[in-house]
Amino acid sequence: TRLSLFALLLLLCPAIGAAQTANQVFDSALQAFREKNWTVAADGFVKYTGMQPADSAGFYNLALCYTNLKRDADAVPNFRKAMALSKAPYSAAMQLGNTHLRLSQYQEAITAFNAAAAADPAKADPHYGIGLAHRRNKNEPDAETALAKAVAVGPVTAAFHYQLAASQYSQKKYKPAIINYREVTRLDPKHYNAWVFL
Repeated sequence: TRLSLFALLLLLCPAIGAAQTANQVFDSALQAFREKNWTVAADGFVKYTGMQPADSAGFYNLALCYTNLKRDADAVPNFRKAMALSKAPYSAAMQLGNTHLRLSQYQEAITAFNAAAAADPAKADPHYGIGLAHRRNKNEPDAETALAKAVAVGPVTAAFHYQLAASQYSQKKYKPAIINYREVTRLDPKHYNAWVFL
């Protein structure tokens, strides 16, 4: 009987030793993430989110893994879950908006960028994202409005001025477009595309 019990314990010991805590699973996945081993990291974060379904970090990192694996459709629900769980959803909202942009889902992108703007009104990037989504959706008037907000909040970013100028130029608003193209070249003298219009 003692030998049988001892043999049973030997069989159980490897299984007991192999069991990982949620923190260990997260740390292993994070290490794989840092090493850019996206598939291993994604598998780890899938396991972690099953163990800790209320932790936004697990879903956010899993979504980033899918983004790096060019699996944007899989990233979307995980960014959404991270937003819903997080007390500071700005980063997840921005990532979600950019993912929708890559998927050419422009209205969904605008919704996500609006959520990012609400989460941090001091940031210019959400307005820039909204402007890009409207431009790609051929809605230049709304694009101009959003990009003007981006410029107002972030006046020293050449890309904001460039997209605003491009939107204005496409609407034949040449005078304000030239002003913004000039500002682009002031901020970034090597911006060839802006110089073309001057």
